[in-house]
Amino acid sequence: FLNETSKYTISKEDSSINQDEIWEYPGWGTVTERKISKETLPAIPVKHRLSVFQSTAVAGNDLLASVLYTTGIVCAACGQLAPIAMLVAVLALYPFRKIFQENGTALPLNGGVYVGLLNSSSKLVATFAASCSLIAYSATAVVSAASCTSYAAGAFGAFPVLGVTVAILAAFAVLVFFGIKDSATVASAIFFLHLCTLAVLMAACAVEMARSGGAMLVENWSRPLPRGGDVGLDLFFGYSVSLLGLTGFETAANYIEEAGPFTA
Repeated sequence: FLNETSKYTISKEDSSINQDEIWEYPGWGTVTERKISKETLPAIPVKHRLSVFQSTAVAGNDLLASVLYTTGIVCAACGQLAPIAMLVAVLALYPFRKIFQENGTALPLNGGVYVGLLNSSSKLVATFAASCSLIAYSATAVVSAASCTSYAAGAFGAFPVLGVTVAILAAFAVLVFFGIKDSATVASAIFFLHLCTLAVLMAACAVEMARSGGAMLVENWSRPLPRGGDVGLDLFFGYSVSLLGLTGFETAANYIEEAGPFTA
């Protein structure tokens, strides 16, 4: 349509007006009709969306990094039962996938668990869940920093593990305090590095198992359990520690508004 303005004037001879009750009519006027073309409308700003790989990388970094530093802790907690404990943890977490999928489809808003509970329960319950999430994030940060420092101390020589752990946490706290946010490009690069690291580890394990015929696996299985043969207790501690390696999947709901649509 072209921009144009049309005016329609109501005349006194209009039969729809009752001349005997003219005092009820406020006065004669005009009706203006304006047609506006789409080209003259202001452009709607398009919000930047993350690609599928970038959206996966942000939450995937938490998951894959957790696997890398949790494996050693789980082995120390339950010994050769570590694969079973981690498998049980994964199976217990799988049903939550449908719950988060339904919640994200019904309420595609940033905020994660807090927004979901805020719209389905009371504000007190939602605040309690958000507080538990913050505590879980803080505990995960402490465990990951301490594990990283312990591994570095074992590989490069002894140094004060506690002091370095506090320094790492303080450095990231300062960055967050000044409002520095994560970059999706950097997160994608780190995610790709994690994938390559796990692929190399899997390939090395497969080569070693083929070369030795599984002798190391048999030897590990024949070793005594950490708690003197109490399988149930060892699995419980191993399962509890394995949950640290599953943190990260719930963070996907915290940036769902920035996640782009999936295209096959």
